Amino acid sequence: MTETFGTSEDEYVAGTVDECGLLTTGISGECPIPDDTAYTDSSDDSACVQVADLELTKTVNDSAPNVGDVVTYTITVSNLGPEVATGVAVEDIVPNGLTNITNVSNAGFVALSTINWSALTIPTGGSITLSYSATVLAPGAGVTYTNVAQVTAADQEDIDSTPNNDDGDQSEDDEDNATLDVQLIDLSLTKSVSDVNANVGDVVTYTITVNNAGPSDATGVAVEDILPNGLTSIANVSNGGIATVNSINWTGLSIVSGASMTLSYSATVLAPEAGVSYFNFAQVTAADQVDVDSTPNNDDGDQSEDDEDNEDLNVEPIIDLSLDKSVSNSSVLAGDVVTYTITVSNAGPNTATGVAVEDVIPNGLTNITNIDNGGAIAGNVINWAGLTIAPGASISLTYDATVAVSGEGIIYSNVAQVTDADQTDTDSTPDNDDGDQSEDDEDNEDLNVDPIIDLSLDKSVSNSSVLAGDVVTYTITVNNAGPNTATGVAVEDVIPNGLTNITDIDNGGAIAGNVINWAGL
Repeated sequence: MTETFGTSEDEYVAGTVDECGLLTTGISGECPIPDDTAYTDSSDDSACVQVADLELTKTVNDSAPNVGDVVTYTITVSNLGPEVATGVAVEDIVPNGLTNITNVSNAGFVALSTINWSALTIPTGGSITLSYSATVLAPGAGVTYTNVAQVTAADQEDIDSTPNNDDGDQSEDDEDNATLDVQLIDLSLTKSVSDVNANVGDVVTYTITVNNAGPSDATGVAVEDILPNGLTSIANVSNGGIATVNSINWTGLSIVSGASMTLSYSATVLAPEAGVSYFNFAQVTAADQVDVDSTPNNDDGDQSEDDEDNEDLNVEPIIDLSLDKSVSNSSVLAGDVVTYTITVSNAGPNTATGVAVEDVIPNGLTNITNIDNGGAIAGNVINWAGLTIAPGASISLTYDATVAVSGEGIIYSNVAQVTDADQTDTDSTPDNDDGDQSEDDEDNEDLNVDPIIDLSLDKSVSNSSVLAGDVVTYTITVNNAGPNTATGVAVEDVIPNGLTNITDIDNGGAIAGNVINWAGL
């Protein structure tokens, strides 16, 4: 029905009221009389209706936070009038994805999961701002982040909404929600090595690949690699990683959703021995976001989560090779044929494979023949390769050589050494002879070659036609055609019984019986 009401017949406001006496359409105005009685043209009194139009909006300063972030919610309540809104009450239902409610403004108070503000006054055309802070919890079963606020009471009637009637859809303008899209990531880590079957002394490269399956970008990612004591000389650490005594750490990494990052470093493999390990593992230790299926920095030794992985080395076994070289006759003459024997022994504890031996032939030897065990000569070097020697066993390598004539620049010292093996030798390094054969996998053999001379002897007499009683002089001439000086030469002259009274023996010769001897010539 339509009524007019006001303070007098010439001062009224026309409009339509419902059956409850509430103004629903028309021109609204003040009702200034103290007792709020209304004047109508039908002389009926009815209550003067006070009206305010409240609107509520809710925002959050970060709608995509990380777990653990503190977010601030702001609730703005505006009054479009026409009356001043008094006795306004606001309720905010805090979801279970938030905790640690602090900094509640405007004397709001927290009760369990609800924040309430009451007795608020909002002038016509004005607004009031309510706020609080909360910490974001990790997502889980039943955890929600949608946060609803509404006006629950006011002294005035609201023309287009009813306080405290939210039915879940926030369809009226005095109720609103804010939802957090909490950032989640799915990091996975794999680790590999360039050569899993490494030898002692090899430099291997480790590669750690960290993948982010999203849905959010991963920031603040940290990765740790625990170095075993079987590795040393850490180098070439990528991506700003920091190497300490037993670990490498990368921090502050960012990996966008759907992408991956590769971290790498190199290390030198040490020899295996008691207590030495090559088991190497890496894990994600931190990230700004929550990982949907793993927890950073919680490796318990089995690398059971997808953000941790390990890599082990199969370091080749240890051997102990020694080499001994001998010759069939060390005191020889030029032209003699001698046999050299190289004995390579393996003290173990493992079988030696891929053993190679080298023998450098000096220029005092020639005509190399009868090389056994597949050895081959190239130039002045004999090489044996691909040999296998069981623990506690040995192998003999032999060849023949002819002794050359001695002379200036001719040498007979002959050196052999182990040049290679698949395994690591505990006390020597293959192919490192420096001339002194100081390691047990290298040895030499020298010949005592007597110098060569060419002696000839000529004997003459002063007069070959003589009479009994004549004195004759015998001359013995010894010549040396070389090539070396003849020393220790001894000459013997046997005196026949037709000669007597032997005198004037020169050059230190001495007669004994019927023999004259010269020595030390």
